[in-house]
Amino acid sequence: MIKELVKDEAILSQVCTPATTDDAQVADDLVETLTSMDGAACLAANQIGATTCIIAYLDDDDQPHVMYNPRLLQALGAFKAVEGCLSLEADSKVTRFDRIKVGYSELVDGELKPRKKDFNGWTAQIIQHGHRPLQGQSWSSLMGKKPNAAARPFAARAQAQPRPARRLGSEQGSGHKGGISRQGSKRG
Repeated sequence: MIKELVKDEAILSQVCTPATTDDAQVADDLVETLTSMDGAACLAANQIGATTCIIAYLDDDDQPHVMYNPRLLQALGAFKAVEGCLSLEADSKVTRFDRIKVGYSELVDGELKPRKKDFNGWTAQIIQHGHRPLQGQSWSSLMGKKPNAAARPFAARAQAQPRPARRLGSEQGSGHKGGISRQGSKRG
């Protein structure tokens, strides 16, 4: 079922609870909501009102993927970006990483199966974007803070190279106001 996006800071700033197989409907709703929005690239479950650790994102071929209980395990290649959020109007300056390793679960035949996978480029960026709200780190709570609190544990391992800032989402022609979107991406 397509859900209305949550804009309530009290919900968006809650730390999400671990997802279980009972959350399959939340994952389905997340994918339906994401794929119904022109230009959207990722959503976290709390953006549709469910405070459980699930994100959905679209790959380079616009195919949806769901991650239950995603964890950033490694991050390399730091860069600065300016991103918006579908649930909030303002943009935020963040630190992202070009290459990440993520541990997560995938629902297969009614069971959560553990997975680890490496991601890079655009897909790495949108997974990081969707992961932050699960930890209760909403956009407005991080505005003006540096570097991105979600990235701090990885900063020591990151091999940062100076890059121009990237801007995502609120560009003209992005298909929606605010939020992270492929059409609004500028690679440095």
